[in-house]
Order: sequence, then C-alpha cells, then structure tokens
Amino acid sequence: MRRRSASPRPTQKNLPVKRSYQAPAVPPTLVAEVVPVGAMLCGRVLHRDLAGIEWHLHAPKGLTLHAGQFVKGTPHPTERALLLVTEVVIPARAAVAAAVANHALPHHFEPTEEVAAAALPAYRYKVQEARNEAREDWRSLPFVTIDGEDAKDFDDAVWAAPWNESGTTGGFHVRVAIADVAHYVAAGSVLDALARTRGNSTYFPGAVIPMLPERLSNDLCSLNPHTVKPVLAAELWLNAVGDLHHYRFCRAVIHSAKRCTYNEVQAHLNGTHLLPAALHGTMQQLHAAFLALLKQREARGAITLDVPELALTLDAHGAVTGAAARPRLAAHMLIEELMIAANVAAATALSTGCADTRPGQPRQHHAGQGVYRVHAQPSKEKLESLRAVLTPLGFTAPPPNGRPATWAALAARVQGHPAAPTLQKALLQAQMQAQYATDNIGHFGLALPLYTHFTSPIRRYADLLVHRALLAMLDKDTPASPAMETLCAGMNLCERRSQQAEWEARDRLLAGWLTSRVGEVFSATVTGVAPFGCFVALGDTGAEALLPKWKLEGYMFIGGQQAFRRVQGGKGLLRCGSAVQVVLLQADFAAGRLTVGLAPSAGQRTRTAAPLTRPPKRR
Repeated sequence: MRRRSASPRPTQKNLPVKRSYQAPAVPPTLVAEVVPVGAMLCGRVLHRDLAGIEWHLHAPKGLTLHAGQFVKGTPHPTERALLLVTEVVIPARAAVAAAVANHALPHHFEPTEEVAAAALPAYRYKVQEARNEAREDWRSLPFVTIDGEDAKDFDDAVWAAPWNESGTTGGFHVRVAIADVAHYVAAGSVLDALARTRGNSTYFPGAVIPMLPERLSNDLCSLNPHTVKPVLAAELWLNAVGDLHHYRFCRAVIHSAKRCTYNEVQAHLNGTHLLPAALHGTMQQLHAAFLALLKQREARGAITLDVPELALTLDAHGAVTGAAARPRLAAHMLIEELMIAANVAAATALSTGCADTRPGQPRQHHAGQGVYRVHAQPSKEKLESLRAVLTPLGFTAPPPNGRPATWAALAARVQGHPAAPTLQKALLQAQMQAQYATDNIGHFGLALPLYTHFTSPIRRYADLLVHRALLAMLDKDTPASPAMETLCAGMNLCERRSQQAEWEARDRLLAGWLTSRVGEVFSATVTGVAPFGCFVALGDTGAEALLPKWKLEGYMFIGGQQAFRRVQGGKGLLRCGSAVQVVLLQADFAAGRLTVGLAPSAGQRTRTAAPLTRPPKRR
C-alpha cells in the first residue's frame, strides 16, 4: 500500500523505549583453546574481551588435556581465571560453540519441551473438522515453497493467478500460505514459553538453533512438499502496478506441489532449466506479480541498498573452505516482495481490526492487538557520521527528516561510484535498527505507514503473536492480553542477541580460515575510520580487518574529515572508499580479529611470526 502523507512520521520521541542488549561480561560457560605456556597447559578463551588472559584449566578425572584441543567449561565461582572443564569441543565447531556460550544462547531443549513436542499429533485433514474451524480446502492449488538450498523449515508457500475483476485488468490474485504454528503451539503452553524465551531461531554457518523443537520446525509445521498442512493464509488482490486492492485472511489446508530452491526458480526465470510444466502458469503469475510489486516499491520510495551477504563455504567436517558474497537473485526478491505484501496486509488488519476487506463483504471490526515492526528515520548523530563519509566524495547526505525517497535516490546515485560497496554499507549503517513495538510509527526503510512480521512463525515469536491476533479476529474472540510491551522488549533483545552471536561466529570462522594467509598482501578498501585506525575490507575474502593507528606511521588522524592524512614521507589520504594495499599481520581466532599493516609494496609477500600483542596477562 502507498505511503500516505497523513500517516505518522517516525520520530525519536515516539519510539518505544529500547533496552540495549549487553552480552555477559563473563558468560556462565566459556570455550577455550588449550595452549602451552612454559611447562603448563593453559586456556585461551574464545572471547573478544577475555582472550588476552591466561586461564588455568581444571579437567575432571579421566579427561586428559592436549595442546590444540578446544574445551568447554564454567568459570570457578570464587577463583579468578580458573576454568572448570566439562567437555571437549570438536575444533570445527569451536567458533559456533563459543558464540553460543558468550551470548548465553539457550540451545538445549528441556525434557518437558521434547515430550510436549513429541506428543503433538500430525495434522490429518477431515472434512467435518475443517468445516468446524472454517478451514478452507486449497489442496488442489499448485502451491510452491521457494527457499535456500540448505533450508529445512518451510514457513511459506505461494500461488498466484490473474485477476481482472472490480474494474481492474492485468491484476493478480496472490495467496500466501503460512505455516499455522498456532494450531500446534497454544498460548500459555510449555512450547509457547520456550518460543517466548528464545524469541527467534539463530543461524550460523552450517548450524542452527531453532526456536522450536525439530519435531515442530522441520516436520509438523514445515510446509514440506506433497504433504497436507494447515496454514493461516493471506489472500491478496493486487492491481497491475502492485497496489493492494483488498485482502482476506483465513485458515486453509494446502498440499505443496514442489519444494523449489532459489537457484531452481532463477534458472526457470532465465529459461535455462524449466520447472515441471504443471507449475509454469503459477510461476509466470508469481513473477508478473513480483514485477508489479517492484513498481509499487519504487513509486513509494522504499530504500534499496546493495549490501551483499557474506556466505561461508564449509567442508564435510565444518571447516571453512571459502567465503564469497551471496549472489542477489530475482528469485530472492520475488519471495521478499510477496512476503512484504502479506506483512502489510497483516499490519493493516491489526490496525483496523478487519480481516476481510473484499468488496461486498460485511466489514466486521474486532479489537486487534498489534505487534508492529517499526523502523524510525535516522537520528541526527547517524546523519552527522554519514555526512563525514559522503561529503569528501562529493555526495550530499539527506537532510534531517528527509523522506525515504531521498535516501533511495542517494543509494541509486552512489551505485556508480568506484567505492559503491563501501558507500552502500555506510548508508545501511546510518539507518536505525528496526524493532517490535505496540505503537505503530511506520517503517522508514520500506516507506510504509504500517508493517509487521506475519510470514515466519516457525522462527520468530513475533509472527506467532500476530497469527494469534488474526485468528482471534477470524473467530470473533477477544484476544488474550499479555503484557505486549514487555514481550516486544524481550523479542528485541533476543533478536539483537542472535545477531551479535551470528556476527561473532562469522568473524571467528573467517579469522581461523585466514590464519594460513598471514603475511599475504591484499588489495583492500577502507570501510571505516576512527581515531584508533582504519577498518578495511580484504579483497576477495569479504573479511574486515583493523589497520591500527600504530601501523600508520607518518599519518595523522583528521577528525573533521574522518580520514588519516600522510604528513611525513609523501602524500596520501585514507578515508572511506580509499583503495590500499595491506599485509595481513595477524589472524586471531580466539578474539575473532584480523590485523593488517600497510604493505611495503604491491604484490610483496612478507611473512611475520612476531606477536602483535603483549603476552597474556594473568587475571
């Protein structure tokens, strides 16, 4: 739906109160590498702030420690820097295990939770039961799921057909079927408490901590192909330019025709490898609806930033073998735009209390209980930081209270600059963090007056809450009234916790992978400047390293320009977007950090074994 000028503008004063996530200073569990220190074996903890401390290790009887092992343990309650070892960790899993421990992520299911999940029966379609709960039979429609190659939980399935009614020609009837998690996870149940505590699933390279037990996430709820599954569906009617004409929510049952991957759908769209003939009509309409939604996205001025996601390639043992930017395919965007359209319809239903806006249908309004996905406009501080990056390169930062369309135009302009990847990242970092709230202030980045999360209830608790609110409307019930503001605050913290754990694991995996390339010269790009040094992206690796100030001899930090200027031995300027040759000096797996220095000359390989940090200090 188009942004209306009368909609509330995102401002700082009407943002929900946000509690910042802080990782534990000393987590209750730690992962450490066993290292020799003189004649002793000590532990170097895999933690950014604790890696420089020698930890004494106390192993249980029968466990012999060896240098190079990774172990997990708990800090002694009274003795400083003493780790009580509980188990040995497989080396390839150490990076993820450390991230999980450092952020105290719940990752084991209690017996009561496993029993509750195992006791749930699989859905069996029965005509009378379906009628009793007003569940429509859509099994004959060729729904498809479109996900990544390694996906195991399928939240959503889609279908589309032409729509030429209500005076509209060239429109689309789209059905977005979402796993009916609420059918299995009742409010107030053991499984509901579990989902609320975890808040969301957490994804690592080669591993996942699901929000719900596998019995639910990969089986009962997942829209697996050729299986009858209950869904909560959004029916959308779009005109030829992607405007949402009307919508309807309902319970339904589907039988997914095929589990498609993004690569398969992209090959079909390219005409290089077609999907089965029975799906051609559906895919044609899905693609046409996507193109219409793209027009609508551009018309409302949504911000589109090209910041590729880094994908790590792992071998059979979980060790990193490569890193590259994940390609951005039209198939990805197709699903994203359809999900955004469904989320907009859900947010509108929450706001108005109306789950069916079809012409001729009675407009029954029920008290909605909204959980919105809100995104405020950039703060003054973020604008000033962005201005320091853009101005030296000839770009003008958007003004305070600038509309999303202004940001979208700027993102398009920087795309042709040699430093485009760095500038796109700077634009992304200038955005506020989206969060969950009961008070709607709109979504600035998407240029939408109303937005929520409806399409991923298997992996996000917020979506499950939205489902329950919509189901209450369908059943004409008064929704339960949990402390929604408290729930939103908790979900925001859980989301941030997962994000930081995912980033930490990625950084540590990259550091471990690049250990063998210490001494190698890289073509790098400056991605950030601070008084203590420059951050640089290392060429073909996708990794970010620190070029510390003490390795910038002859350079002076110029705060007003956010740059380092060479003041001795020649001319030079290092600022965001600058190309520079650097040599990798240290790949610190324990801390998850990379350190570089300026290369003596391009193409030269300089091995160095000298340590860059002081010896570990005793705590």
